[in-house]
Amino acid sequence: MSFKATSISYEDVSKLGDLIVDVYNQFDIPLAPQSEMMRYIKSAKLLFSEWQADDKNITNNSRKFFGIMEGCLECLRIGSAMQWVKNKPNLQLHLKKMLKGFIDPTEKERTDAKDFWFEINVAARLESAGIRAELVDPPDIEFVLDSSKYVIACKCTYSESNLEEQIRRARKQILRTSEKGIIAICIDALIDHSDLVIAPTQSVLYSRIMDKTERFLKQYERFLPDWINSRKVIGLLIFASTLSIIEDENTPREGQFVLINNRCSPNSPYMQVMKNLAGLLENAKF
Repeated sequence: MSFKATSISYEDVSKLGDLIVDVYNQFDIPLAPQSEMMRYIKSAKLLFSEWQADDKNITNNSRKFFGIMEGCLECLRIGSAMQWVKNKPNLQLHLKKMLKGFIDPTEKERTDAKDFWFEINVAARLESAGIRAELVDPPDIEFVLDSSKYVIACKCTYSESNLEEQIRRARKQILRTSEKGIIAICIDALIDHSDLVIAPTQSVLYSRIMDKTERFLKQYERFLPDWINSRKVIGLLIFASTLSIIEDENTPREGQFVLINNRCSPNSPYMQVMKNLAGLLENAKF
């Protein structure tokens, strides 16, 4: 299990907004002014300019500040990942789909943007850990670890009722390949973010998000033998993320917070592979 917190300066987030624009321009994909992606970029630019000017109009208005901060943190998430995959030749489809709706992990509604963002996020984490990851269709990612090739099928689930269907779809995608594979499942929409978006300290936030992930795993533990095995589908990666403002007076911060858990069949010969992979994802540089 790993817990990764990312928090950088407003200036750096603003620069990540420029990077996102550059990547879309590189692939000749227009960024519509009314798109959520452009809202995220504008939020980052606005917050940085207000901070530079020492303008208290935004920071002293908590409702306005939280609204702009949400967009700024989305720019941080997307830009941080994009810098690791920006030169992928087959990135165009993902870029287009990421304009189809919002990506906010605290929102329950399904969007194409969320689904394709999750694939980018997983691939970027591998790349930042020094593993070359290729976006393929389907399943979604190919990579080599310890001289063996694996695939990852990435799925976002938006309700408990469609979780098993998403797992079945991921399994089918893996079974159609010649490689052994891993299912990566995003459970952001299944967890309650109300006590995550603001937390007194980072340790409290970690405890809260870990508790939610462990409850999810405990609830579905009995299904794991059907979902994973040591023959073809060798493991499960569970991603839970949120956007949060930490109120700790000693180290106040805002950022994206990600917890990654993994499961493997008992006594599986791929147990070490899953541990190594989880460790690499834990050390992702964003």
